[in-house]
Amino acid sequence: MGDQGVPIAVYSTGTANCIGKEFEIPRNPELFCRMIDDAHTITLDVAEVVGRRRFHSFVGVGFDAKVVEELAKHRTGAIVMSAYARPILTALRSYAWPKVAVEVDGEEVCREASFVIVSNIRNYAIMEAAPAALATDGLLDVCIFQKPGWFALARYALGAFTRTHTKDRDVIYVQGRRVRLSTAADGVPLQVDGDQGGYLPADLRVIPGAVRFVVPAHVARRLGGSRTPLERLHRRGSRRAPAPGGATPRHHAVVA
Repeated sequence: MGDQGVPIAVYSTGTANCIGKEFEIPRNPELFCRMIDDAHTITLDVAEVVGRRRFHSFVGVGFDAKVVEELAKHRTGAIVMSAYARPILTALRSYAWPKVAVEVDGEEVCREASFVIVSNIRNYAIMEAAPAALATDGLLDVCIFQKPGWFALARYALGAFTRTHTKDRDVIYVQGRRVRLSTAADGVPLQVDGDQGGYLPADLRVIPGAVRFVVPAHVARRLGGSRTPLERLHRRGSRRAPAPGGATPRHHAVVA
């Protein structure tokens, strides 16, 4: 990710499809092709776990990352929601709630977090963890859950489902351009866009406006998008030769 000269369209076929939900990408193939042909794009931020990989949605440290680590041990291909049942049970039996320190733009925000989500978008799996996140603002949203334990985790999850967790006395919500996550414990995993992403410590940074992302017209209007990049591609020839299904061929489509 990161070549602004190549607009990207994402057709979601995954499990949670967070990026598709965030930008209301149509699942109907005909509507998806129509969206590409309409050529509305936004300038999308991406982020990076420095020295490892880039990500478009979120990073998690805590119980969720432990579940993803357990899933990765047995994963052999595409997954469905039911595939998480065994890893969740394993994590429930073994998770030790290590303390995580969080720095944002060089300032220590929390020394003993139990669960941290660093997000570029609002959606996180099947809930909204970062309600103020905007993937075009040049910032990462950091949601820090401080109290360890299963009762606290259940309370935080309920809050995220009802969009009230940021009012919780044990939750810190901040924004910044660079984030450092560290711990004194060994082997604390990191999940990156739902995949196993290594272990702490980790440094994260936002890369503003890295990607031209194809979205529906109403989403582009809401986020200040344009039609310029794909229009230029269309106008290189006197006619547009449609690809199968009606889509214009000069773009990069990703199935996720």
